Amino acid sequence: MILNITAAVASSLGITVVCLYGIHGAHGRSYLFLTLGIISWFAADLTIAYYYFGLGIEEQIRVSVTDILWFIGYLFLAAHLFTVLKFIRSRIKLVTIIITSILSMLFVTYIASNLSNSSRSYVIGDYTALWLLLPIQF
Repeated sequence: MILNITAAVASSLGITVVCLYGIHGAHGRSYLFLTLGIISWFAADLTIAYYYFGLGIEEQIRVSVTDILWFIGYLFLAAHLFTVLKFIRSRIKLVTIIITSILSMLFVTYIASNLSNSSRSYVIGDYTALWLLLPIQF
């Protein structure tokens, strides 16, 4: 339910920004695509919450309306990304792209190596690591 509440807040703020700013220019279209993507994901989350709580369906085997709404959200978010990239293309330098790419790959490699090393240490019957999942109690 918290996911639906945050999605509702983000959707309403996006609608507010689009109404105040308008859809003129690159920024306006960018905000519109971002808002439509968030609204689409919100609709998908509401649909899956209805499946879980309203209908009692825990797992969907087939493609449902939820999946279609998530894919539509991805299309809108990709349109937002491409709109922003088209707008700032002239301002990005090649050196910045190369340095950012190298740093990103180093970060991903570091995270992947730590995950692969830590996943080997867990045993199926080992419950000592469960304290990480529990909320902090004072």
